[in-house]
Amino acid sequence: MQETFLRLVQGSKTVMQYEAEFTALARYAPQLVSTSAERCYKFLRGLRDTLSQPLISLCITDFSELVERARLIENDLMATQQWSL
Repeated sequence: MQETFLRLVQGSKTVMQYEAEFTALARYAPQLVSTSAERCYKFLRGLRDTLSQPLISLCITDFSELVERARLIENDLMATQQWSL
């Protein structure tokens, strides 16, 4: 399970699906995400580029804030894609 956590990326999952899997698997590797900053770093590294790029410069160290901002960006991107169709 720890190996699965190390390889975990968002891929085609939504932010909330990725967050749920991330949180479930993080229990098997507590030493890798023992601080909020480490947890944020690992989560951010697994996000799709379109979501991680706008978030990197913000240096968010609160996990719930990072997840919420990623979700908002995802929603915005999805709305933008629907308008362009």
